[in-house]
Amino acid sequence: MRRFWLLLGDIAILYGALWLTLVIRYGQGPLYDYNLALHWWPFTIIFALWVIIFYTSNVYDINFTKNNLALFTAYFYSTMVVVFLAITGFYL
Repeated sequence: MRRFWLLLGDIAILYGALWLTLVIRYGQGPLYDYNLALHWWPFTIIFALWVIIFYTSNVYDINFTKNNLALFTAYFYSTMVVVFLAITGFYL
């Protein structure tokens, strides 16, 4: 159950960050809905990859989520993989 809440919290933070970025960049003007729809699906794919890679790296494992070097190493390498995939997906 705790793993589910960690996962749900990450998804909420990812979409909240997307929303906040779009509000700061474009504001709440007449094109806001268009910009949200334009960015929704590409970022949903990236967010799904993010969650899958974190899940396979045991970042959501309760026994693994102690403040130790193994957690930070897994988090760092997982983040680097996701950043590489996101850059590759957006720019190729």
